[in-house]
Amino acid sequence: MVSTPSHISQGAYLDLFSNLSRIISQTNNLPELLRASVEVIQSVLQVRNCSIMLLGTDEAVLRMEASSVIPEEEWPRIKVPVGEGIAGNPARARQLIREAIEGTKNPDAFGTLIDALVTASTAYLVAQLQAGADAVQIFDSWAGMLSPDGFRRWAMEPAARIAAGVRAQVPGARIIGFPKGADRAIGAYAAASGAHAVGADWTVRLAAVRRETEDAVALQGNLDPMALVAGGSALDAGIDTILTEMDDARLIFNLGHGIVPETPIAHVERLVRRVRG
Repeated sequence: MVSTPSHISQGAYLDLFSNLSRIISQTNNLPELLRASVEVIQSVLQVRNCSIMLLGTDEAVLRMEASSVIPEEEWPRIKVPVGEGIAGNPARARQLIREAIEGTKNPDAFGTLIDALVTASTAYLVAQLQAGADAVQIFDSWAGMLSPDGFRRWAMEPAARIAAGVRAQVPGARIIGFPKGADRAIGAYAAASGAHAVGADWTVRLAAVRRETEDAVALQGNLDPMALVAGGSALDAGIDTILTEMDDARLIFNLGHGIVPETPIAHVERLVRRVRG
């Protein structure tokens, strides 16, 4: 739980993540890691008050684990039920999102919603193709949060229905599937969805995705958007890794997720020059 000024730049957050990565690499002691993280957050983001609370295994209570303002002897007594207070509300929101996307509370109603989304998405993608698009993409932002059964039911099956519906109206339509965060099942997704290509986010190596898909489809991705913000050696290293791992395979070079507003145009221009070679 951190309160940060609204003017914090993307570069400051990049600096923060870099420092936190360094700390993680230097210690495997969780209490030391959390205390050091508080100090780094204060220094980099220029905030006076910083506390870290972790969600328990029961996912019902947040517990204080480190703080710059609360005495350590008070930490064990500070517990925030999920859904209460400034710290509990985000955790409850995550819990509600998980319940919603799994459809566990009311699977019949959720299935009706998915049916409506399949119909609307099919019509939208067909309209794009009829307007001249060379390819269209099924973008599933929450796929990585699903259980294996939920992934099959709520990600793979709807994607297959959308693809079939699009091709029924536009034979031979080229379709890209992007189940964000679902690298553990991306091979099964590629086979079930009928996509010509699948996208991967920046948290997975494309070499691993190639093994999962057995080069049956083209791959799209997967440069870390923050590497594009950083530029320089971080950008070049990210580009080199992707081009090396995909040297003899079909690749649509792309970011592993959306471009952020703070991205310098010069860095994008360098990326285009490097990829086009």
